[in-house]
Amino acid sequence: MAAPQVVSAVLFLVVSLFTGCEGFGSGAPSGACTTMQPGHLDSNNATVSAQTSTSPYSIVPGATTYTAGGTVSVEIRGPVFRGFLLQARRPGMTTPVGSFSDAPNNTKLTTCTTAASSMTHANTEAKENITLTWTAPSPAVGNVQFV
Repeated sequence: MAAPQVVSAVLFLVVSLFTGCEGFGSGAPSGACTTMQPGHLDSNNATVSAQTSTSPYSIVPGATTYTAGGTVSVEIRGPVFRGFLLQARRPGMTTPVGSFSDAPNNTKLTTCTTAASSMTHANTEAKENITLTWTAPSPAVGNVQFV
């Protein structure tokens, strides 16, 4: 009787490896650093289309100005989410500036161009209204936006 159960368990495991979606549960992939698109794949190995409707989330900096080398709190507000990638960039540019620190629970620092230049999720646990700490570059680089 044990042999059919083992075969069933192995068959279930093999079948489950070929279905589902690539979800990047341990953080955004390095390929998303420039495009800010994770490249999720559906069960047919096709890229999942980006959302085109208005986002229910807001990125809210704790200040409208920064000092070179100073810190600014940045909050991601909205309904429960599981994954994110956040960077500070000069408007119109794709390279992150400054760095993040003090990663809250369920988040982690990640390297896109330089160490800690981005912040991402560390797991698939539910997150809501998280506050992150960004350190401005020194010397200052002018206007920045959080994406």
